[in-house]
Amino acid sequence: MSLDTILAILSLTISIGGFISLFIRDSKIILVIVLCMLILLSAIGAYRTISHQQEIKYVSSQIVKCLSKNGPSTIEQLKLCVHHPNFCDLFESIDTLVRARKIEYEVREFYDIQRNSYQVGVYVLPSEGGW
Repeated sequence: MSLDTILAILSLTISIGGFISLFIRDSKIILVIVLCMLILLSAIGAYRTISHQQEIKYVSSQIVKCLSKNGPSTIEQLKLCVHHPNFCDLFESIDTLVRARKIEYEVREFYDIQRNSYQVGVYVLPSEGGW
């Protein structure tokens, strides 16, 4: 079970507990505890979101740096160039860069010695396009 799922279940449980405490007399202390817990869970969620965005921004800069240094690269070459333990962040960064048009995805055709053609998808910087 992921941390996000645990936090969501915990938040729901605390919210239900706070709702039930509305019907109990002299439950101000319970409401204060519930509100504090919900504020804490919200802060944890906000921190995780901001941290994830910073990680995506860092990986995106590494991808652009790799493409400017090495030229057109396949997804496998980017995995080797950008040393990051979480491949999901790598793929999300690539998707974000393509959507923002900071990099482009192209399908290029290559030939081997026997003139067999192969199509390979590569990521390039926009200035390198048009091969």
